[in-house]
Amino acid sequence: MRNGRVDIEGGSTPRGVLSIARRSAATLLHFSGLRDIQRIDLTTLRDGVGYRLAYIRSDFQAPRREPFDSAYMRALYDDGFAFGQTGTDWRDIPPNVGTIATPGLR
Repeated sequence: MRNGRVDIEGGSTPRGVLSIARRSAATLLHFSGLRDIQRIDLTTLRDGVGYRLAYIRSDFQAPRREPFDSAYMRALYDDGFAFGQTGTDWRDIPPNVGTIATPGLR
């Protein structure tokens, strides 16, 4: 499970060293997490084991007013719970967002 989105949440960054550094660090962590997903997928392919992934979908659009917004977290939980009940939201391949080419593996 990835506790985050795989698409990029757009937004503007105010001018200033600290705000740009903060946004840069967040972007670095985001793409590091995506590369981890790809690495795990390649490892499961190599080892012949199953792979399932769940993440926050791009169509989840609840407003978030601050980093720890309890209303946002409740909406996110409710959305995940509803999809968990169906059992259909698990992915068996990583999302296609800047993926590393792996010809012949799939």
